[in-house]
Amino acid sequence: MSASEGFWAFSVRIYGKPDVPPACLDLQNDYGLDVNLLLYCCWLGTHGVKLDAATLERALAFANPWAEHVVRPLRQARTWMKRDGGARGQLPPDAYTELRESIKAIELEAERLQQLALELMTNPPTPGPAVENEAASCASVNLELYVSEAGLTPDADMRMHLAKIINASTGVGPAQDAAQLAAVSRSGERSTDG
Repeated sequence: MSASEGFWAFSVRIYGKPDVPPACLDLQNDYGLDVNLLLYCCWLGTHGVKLDAATLERALAFANPWAEHVVRPLRQARTWMKRDGGARGQLPPDAYTELRESIKAIELEAERLQQLALELMTNPPTPGPAVENEAASCASVNLELYVSEAGLTPDADMRMHLAKIINASTGVGPAQDAAQLAAVSRSGERSTDG
């Protein structure tokens, strides 16, 4: 990571690593966590920045409605077209595919703009890149705060997925991730079951 790597460039780089997409999507689909916020926590961590409750609250106040009213409806339309495609037989296949790909591009742009707002909200971190263990510690603290704010208590699967994202973001290996995430297992007020 370069000292000046912006949030979007960081996210594209990290999301391109093999274990990250499935971990992020499982956290999104199984626990309702926002992928952009997961990556935001790690991006700040790689700069040695620990989120405070007020900053996270501001981030959530923007990100949650943006995701609900902009990103998710686009994702739902694109996913419906890919899976069910009720109109697929009524439209020329090329036109149908082109529309779905256009929706995907708009969804990606909406996510990029969400990340830009989050980056600007935190006045891009000024500290340079943190050393690996410090970055992992900061990312872990940030994720712990986010998970707690979401009202979740991490189970083993969630901790494993979070560890994969921390590892990809900071270069800290799985054994070190487990130690970093020990605090995460104590966060939250209610079980993800309920």
